[in-house]
This record gives sequence, C-alpha cells and structure tokens, in this order.
Amino acid sequence: MIRNTVGLAFTYGECILFSTIICGIRAAKHVPAPDRDYILILGCCFRKDGTLTPLLKARVDKALDFWRLQKKKTGKTAIIIPSGGQGRNEPMSEAKAMSNYIAGTDFPMEYVMLEDQSVNTFQNMQFSKKVIDGCDPDSSRAKVCYVTTNYHVLRSGILANKTGVAAEGLGARTKWWFWPNAYVRECAGFFSNRNMMILYLAILAAAAGIIIQITNVMF
Repeated sequence: MIRNTVGLAFTYGECILFSTIICGIRAAKHVPAPDRDYILILGCCFRKDGTLTPLLKARVDKALDFWRLQKKKTGKTAIIIPSGGQGRNEPMSEAKAMSNYIAGTDFPMEYVMLEDQSVNTFQNMQFSKKVIDGCDPDSSRAKVCYVTTNYHVLRSGILANKTGVAAEGLGARTKWWFWPNAYVRECAGFFSNRNMMILYLAILAAAAGIIIQITNVMF
C-alpha cells in the first residue's frame, strides 16, 4: 500500500515532466502566420554593461527576423513590444536594454513600444496587454505573437491565456545542452500552478499518513 501510494506520487511527477517536454517541443516548433499586429519579446537577464546575453539577443533577433519576413511576404508591419522591468542588480529595465540593442540595428524604431514594469512572465503578458489596449481601440481582434526561448514557449502561452492575451508563441533557439536544466525549471513552473500543487501535496500527504499509521501499529 505504501509503495503504491508513494509510487503514484512519483509517477505523477514523471508524467508532468515528460508531458512538459513533449508538448514543449511541439510548441517550440510552431511558427505563427505572418499577419501579426504585435510582437512581444519576453525579457530575461542581461549583462551589467547593458549588452544582451546570447539568450536574450536570440529572442530579439528572432522577433526582428519575423517582423522583416512578415513585411516582405505580406507588406504588413507590426508593433514590437520589448517586455521586462528592471531587476535589483540591473542598470536599466530589460525592455530598455532590448530597445538599445534594436536601435543599434537598421530596424525602424517607430515600430517599437516598451513595456518596462514586469518582473515575471505573467506580468510580461499582463502589462503588454495594457500597452496593446492603450494604442488599439479594437485590441480584442489584435493578432499577437510572443517571442521567447524555445523551451519557454509552452508555459508562456499558458500564462498569456490566463491574462487574456490571445497570442501564438515563437521560439528562439538555444544550445542543446541547456534544454535538460531548462525543462526541469519549466516543469517546476507548472507545479507552481495551485491546483496541480494541491493535488501533488495531497498524494504525498496521503502517503505520509499511511506511513505514520503503520508505524504507530508496529511500535
């Protein structure tokens, strides 16, 4: 009985991990149609001198490439929204760092609007939606995509849905050896969902209760 209950808890955790990997890979390969009105770039840490890390640079480059491809194919332009606030040890907001990088390219800056208050992915979506709502009277019909690192596309999409942002994800590549650690963290992010955490803790509590009862009987 104990073995079965504890085994169920571990099996549940393994199912979450493997399903995250499978769904994450599929989400990372998805490419939105080139008809976007807004392209969100989800921020992450950058260097102390204000330059972008390879991870963040890849996200920005992916967004700019998609913007150019869309314009070439359909003639339609989109507003790019670098999203990310200022961390404790950061000299500026992540949005500003991304904007500075974009300004150093040949990209037309009139298509860039910053969201510089968010501190996590949920707020990236939530506050970017406010930016969109503020400049688009019919924002409910806006076609949005968000750009993040490939392993992060799936969970970002779930959080976007929670904030009411109807968006499709676009994944920027990262080194293959970064994926195992990244997916463990993404799995942990799924466990932060309250309902899933309650269920997992309930299973563990049941296992602990059974162990305590048997121990009392034996001793």
